[in-house]
Amino acid sequence: MGTRLASQNGFDLNSFTKKLKLPYKPDLEQYDTGAILRVKLRNFMSYSLTEFHFGPKMNLIIGPNGTGKSTFVCAICIGLAGKLEYLGKSSMNVDHFIKSGQKEASIELELKAAEKFETVIVEREFVRKGKTSWYINKKLSNELQIKKLLKDFNIQLDNLCQFLPQDRVARFASLKPEELLKELERLYENGELLEQHNKLIELYSLRQEKIKALADIEFQLTSLREKRVSLEERAQQYQEYQLLEKELQRHETLRPYVELSTKKRAREELKKEAEEMSQRIKEFDKRILPMKEKLQQFHRNLGSTETRINEYTSLKEKYTKELEQSLGAIKEVNSDIQKLNDQRLSLATDLETHRKKWQQLSEELDTMTQKLDSLEILSKEEIQELRDRRASIQDKLLEEQEPIDGLETEKRALMRINEQLENRIKTSESSLKSKDRLLVLDSHRFGNIIKAVKLLRENRKKMKLEYFEPPIISLTVTDAKYGPALERCIRFQNQCAFTVRNNEDYKKLARFLYNENPDIGRNIGIRTLSENFSFQPRIHREEIKKYNFDGYLVDFVEGPREVIQMVCENDRIHNIPVSHRDIDASIKDALSYKIRNENFPMSEFIAGEAYYSFNKSSYGSKQVTANIRGFSSSRVSIFSGGLPDDKRLEIQHEIHECRHKISTNNQTLGNIVQKIKEKQGMLKDLVKERDDLTAKISRQTRAEKDREKYVTHIETFKDRMRVERKAINKIKHKETDGTASKLVTKIGKLEERKIEIYELIEPTISKICELDEKLLDAQIFAIQENNKFSTIESLNESILTTREEMLEKRNELRSAYVKAKEEYTQALKDYKALLETFSDEDRLELEKLVAGLQESDALTEEGLNAEISRIKSQMRLRRNGAGADSLKRLEEVEKEIQQYEQKLPELDVDVGILDRQIQDLVSVWRPKLDSVIRTIAKDFSENMKAVASAGDVQLDSESENFSEWKLKILVSFRDSHALMQLNAAQQSGGEKSATTAVFLNSLQGLTNTPFRVVDEINQGMDSKNERLIHELIVRKSCSARGSQYFLITPKLLTNLYYGTGMRVHCILAGRWCPDYEDKVEFLEMGVTDKYF
Repeated sequence: MGTRLASQNGFDLNSFTKKLKLPYKPDLEQYDTGAILRVKLRNFMSYSLTEFHFGPKMNLIIGPNGTGKSTFVCAICIGLAGKLEYLGKSSMNVDHFIKSGQKEASIELELKAAEKFETVIVEREFVRKGKTSWYINKKLSNELQIKKLLKDFNIQLDNLCQFLPQDRVARFASLKPEELLKELERLYENGELLEQHNKLIELYSLRQEKIKALADIEFQLTSLREKRVSLEERAQQYQEYQLLEKELQRHETLRPYVELSTKKRAREELKKEAEEMSQRIKEFDKRILPMKEKLQQFHRNLGSTETRINEYTSLKEKYTKELEQSLGAIKEVNSDIQKLNDQRLSLATDLETHRKKWQQLSEELDTMTQKLDSLEILSKEEIQELRDRRASIQDKLLEEQEPIDGLETEKRALMRINEQLENRIKTSESSLKSKDRLLVLDSHRFGNIIKAVKLLRENRKKMKLEYFEPPIISLTVTDAKYGPALERCIRFQNQCAFTVRNNEDYKKLARFLYNENPDIGRNIGIRTLSENFSFQPRIHREEIKKYNFDGYLVDFVEGPREVIQMVCENDRIHNIPVSHRDIDASIKDALSYKIRNENFPMSEFIAGEAYYSFNKSSYGSKQVTANIRGFSSSRVSIFSGGLPDDKRLEIQHEIHECRHKISTNNQTLGNIVQKIKEKQGMLKDLVKERDDLTAKISRQTRAEKDREKYVTHIETFKDRMRVERKAINKIKHKETDGTASKLVTKIGKLEERKIEIYELIEPTISKICELDEKLLDAQIFAIQENNKFSTIESLNESILTTREEMLEKRNELRSAYVKAKEEYTQALKDYKALLETFSDEDRLELEKLVAGLQESDALTEEGLNAEISRIKSQMRLRRNGAGADSLKRLEEVEKEIQQYEQKLPELDVDVGILDRQIQDLVSVWRPKLDSVIRTIAKDFSENMKAVASAGDVQLDSESENFSEWKLKILVSFRDSHALMQLNAAQQSGGEKSATTAVFLNSLQGLTNTPFRVVDEINQGMDSKNERLIHELIVRKSCSARGSQYFLITPKLLTNLYYGTGMRVHCILAGRWCPDYEDKVEFLEMGVTDKYF
């Protein structure tokens, strides 16, 4: 126990009393640098004041629950600037550790210094809701200086292998293998292995970046070289285009010569045609001379006939005019007779008309008077009384209508709510029927995925991007029972990853997700497919079915082939056999045997509700270990297709709730409608009375208007009757004064005048008839002569027209000849001037070109144009895609290729340098790491045989990525079971505690950490294992290579092993403790070394 027995003989009480009053001075040579000698607490947690003094080796701290054992652990962490999460108390703050009722607290730790006989005192004072003060050796310091001191002493409070508080014991068993390896490396020789490991991770990451850059450059080079070939073809076409362009220029230069030759030929042809036309006109004039003389004779005959016709026509016009004057006089007499007859008849007709009109007006007056008499008109007082009564009823109706309006408003509100609920029901029912899994994903868990997929669907056409949606949306299982297995095997980041075929699509999608929409695209993966991937499994399907497997997991997956390939590449589902039922233990043993002894290429499989993975140890007996992870096959998987039962039930429940609300609202609506009907029924009589009054008032209003209208009509009829009476009296007066007989006398005189005129016009008519006969004979003769003249004249006009045309044609030819002559003269002059500008070489080329065209009979404008068209056609064929840009772009591509080809060796060298750096560092790091792990594995395996069936520690270095290297703790607590990896779910609490304690004990001596703290590691252990593990820990910590060790436990078994150098601290704080004093006698009362 670290206590020393004293003999009763020679006991000196005075010297003993003096010794108790002196401060305790431990033997510093026994302590490692950084070891804890003393801890003093003031107002910390349950302690008002206390002081601990610890030994250099094993310190066993025991005591009942709640007496303050773990307070020491908290004091070490908080006093040495550790985070509260290291204690498993991240939800708390430092104020929670100040004793209740106190405002401040302090922690003082005395550590062994690097100097042989020196110590370092670290002190922390903290005030509730105030600041913290740090001291080193009683001098004010800061947290950074404290952490530097800890680093110098290699104190790692965040390392569970060194500092394992009570609330973090379970955390150790759940450490990932990658984390466990780094925790171990951190402990070794001041963490140099961890530094080397982190450096390797950094170098590997940098190497991968270089390799990726190398691949990108190679990809770019391939693309640029293909582009160079295309551009070279275009450049060749452009060169040919330039040659054709020069040839076109030479032909265009020849155009003036060809045009000059054409103009010369045209001039000569026009001169010849003009001379021929003049000769034709002379011959034509000789042939038409007799016809001209005959035409003149006909013209003279027609002249004398026209003279006689004019004389006859003039006399006829004279006699006709006299006849017309006589007939006009007769017409005037007839008109006067008609007017007198009309006046005589008008007197009788007007009288009858006015009498009928007066009678009609009299009848209408009687009718209107009867209508006026039939009207029932109330007095103004009676009408006002009706209006007042109606207003009173209207006010009462408005008063009674207010509650009805309120009910109507409530009714409309409920109807709107029902409409919204119906829309929600339709949406929910659509979700139940829809096959789009996007609608059923959990928006809290997959929120970004849902947003990204929707956004990509909207922009897919615009982006011209080919991608495949994540497996959680696009993949389903053919049978729902395989859904949980598929979900277990596909890592979450791959479940949510998009798939693309090539690097170009990857860049487009990455730019869209990571650059343009980073809020949505963050943490969403993109996977690019390999080009030569094979779905062929390592073991034939017939072979795995011999072991009762249903097939490979990929056999039960449906969806886009590209997405299935991505999952196979990343999660190997094409090499994972699956059985929805568990397989026999004998089959598992057979598989284990084949894997161990026959290198059977199977490393994982699924049977029932368990996922098995097999690993072969690189150390010791090279045992095959199995890692088993369970999962529930009864739950609905996201890959099972359709809605999960819980989601379906949730939607159905929502639909039911909506329908229930609609039903409730409908009942309320029914009640409201009934109330409205009742209230409207109560208002029915009032409404009827109001409507009756309104009708009466309306009738009175109409009667008033009718009375005014009838009175006005009666007065009008009376006025018109008076007018008609006056007209009748006037006509009767005319009949009495002899007006009619006077009219008859006038008519007789006019008839006599008409007879006299008829007698005078008879001789004139006879003369007109005689002239008509003469005129007709002369006109017939003129027509006959005129027809003959017209025929000859028409023929003559045609002849003259032909002659005019010939003259016009001759004049045109002469004008054209003059113009052609001028043009030829000017063209010859211009061509001679053009020739002066040509060099001898140009002239020689033109002569050759002229000779060639003459040989082919193409030295004409048509021939030259055809040749130019041929050249232009060839130029168009070579102009497509070609041009000066091709040469410029070819130079740019050549430059880019040259730059990339220069970078390629540099990157190769960089990758080679990184490879050598990695190899050099691995050659130093790996042997040390292997040595450490072998030592730990050997010690762990031997100790686990005493506690369990077997154990091993393995380094998993299969991955070339150093960040994925793992340290696996493998255990078996039953002789019939294979080694299995330690994890939080597989082993019991006692098994985890035992394994943790043995593993931590195996680290003793391998690291130079100054102390270890393990709080209540024995939770869940049985008494046998607790004794065994206790002995292992004590022996190791008390050995020569052991460092300071703090083991805290609430219980103390009998028959425990106690080693030399071990110190036991019994904690029994409570109300029974005496009043404290800040004196050595009180604080060091429990230091037993002072009593002996």
